[in-house]
Amino acid sequence: MINSTYIMPVRLPKPGLRNIDGHLLYLEHAGPHMATLSVVNDVLSSELTSAGQLVETMDLELFGKSLFIEHIIMISLYDEYIYHETLVHPALLSLENPEKVLIIGGGDGGALREVLKHPVGEVTMVELDRSVIEIVRKHVPEVPGDSFEDPRLKLIIGDGRKYVESCEEKYDAIILDVTDPYGQAVRLYTKEFYSMVRKLIGDGGL
Repeated sequence: MINSTYIMPVRLPKPGLRNIDGHLLYLEHAGPHMATLSVVNDVLSSELTSAGQLVETMDLELFGKSLFIEHIIMISLYDEYIYHETLVHPALLSLENPEKVLIIGGGDGGALREVLKHPVGEVTMVELDRSVIEIVRKHVPEVPGDSFEDPRLKLIIGDGRKYVESCEEKYDAIILDVTDPYGQAVRLYTKEFYSMVRKLIGDGGL
């Protein structure tokens, strides 16, 4: 059988904002040979954080307010609820009485928002970049709501892997809400890391 698909080895344009024929567009790489263009209604913020990440928020024509980290879309108001609800509820609903939950990452607050809908006693969140939290709360506050004000939250700004390596606590559920495997996040996609995470899960936990 002859494969009629041929991918030409071309170099994609750099991702980011583009002005094409008077239209403001955002170019995002969707793979080594593919890119997408989104119409931008407004640039809400663009910041190189102290953690070394380029964090941008845009109001997109199709997806509404959206968060980008290193030119990759993380969430949009249009569909973030689908991701966060499916990330959290299947796990917590399968547990009889989850008391302690650990979230690694999740700086946009969406996973935290969903966890706090359950009668949990304590939620520990370990987020590498405080600026992500601050930017989302300012420019996309619809996602976290008032989750970061909840007294059940124990917020730790730091490296998720280092926290897991040194942690001696046990959790009923551990949720990983991290960026794609590039940069520092690569260390969160190894068998060694998941083995360490497993040791923090209490009896009957997930």
